[in-house]
Amino acid sequence: LTAFVDVQADRRECAVRAWGEARESWGMGHKIWYGDTNMLTTGHLPKAWSELMIFLSQSWEHESGAMLPLNRVFIDMGYAQHAVLKFCKGKRGRGIWPSKGMSDPKAVLVSRRPVKSVKDRIFYFPIGPNAGKEIIFANMELEEEGPGYMHFRKGHYDDEYFKQLLISERYKWVKGIKVYEKISTASRNEALDLAVGNLAAFESMNTDPK
Repeated sequence: LTAFVDVQADRRECAVRAWGEARESWGMGHKIWYGDTNMLTTGHLPKAWSELMIFLSQSWEHESGAMLPLNRVFIDMGYAQHAVLKFCKGKRGRGIWPSKGMSDPKAVLVSRRPVKSVKDRIFYFPIGPNAGKEIIFANMELEEEGPGYMHFRKGHYDDEYFKQLLISERYKWVKGIKVYEKISTASRNEALDLAVGNLAAFESMNTDPK
């Protein structure tokens, strides 16, 4: 089980996915917490971060009836980095790590180990969004269940979510490389980012469930 948290100025948005063999996955849920994400003047985190931790601490029911915890959680630190780092501090044992999208379209999906930022003196996982989107769009075209197929629980995702996932971005060729970008500056693509982040979180564990 993985989760990815996208952090914006006025909200935290999280999606959870369960993984099977050969990247077949099941969307377990999607939740948004509204409110300021930045650190308070007191140096503490706003209440919504505590609500996020409660959500990430729960267990999820497997089809066998077993209750499973999240194995890895990536929290994007592209915005409100100080708040994200404070939230992640001391939580590596729970599989909670800061992550950051790389602007290089040639960047790999994710590193197998966290890297250290010399400037900020932190460890985090870099993500290659371009590589991830190529995989997600290919998987979304699959018609038969099996390797790579993406399942979504009924009633947990609305039309806006699938709009963001499927038609918020398009690609153009740049020096022989597919580079994905928003269709317009007004397009919302959080659902696509959540899918890529979950894929990166799964791949970072270097495992293939049987």
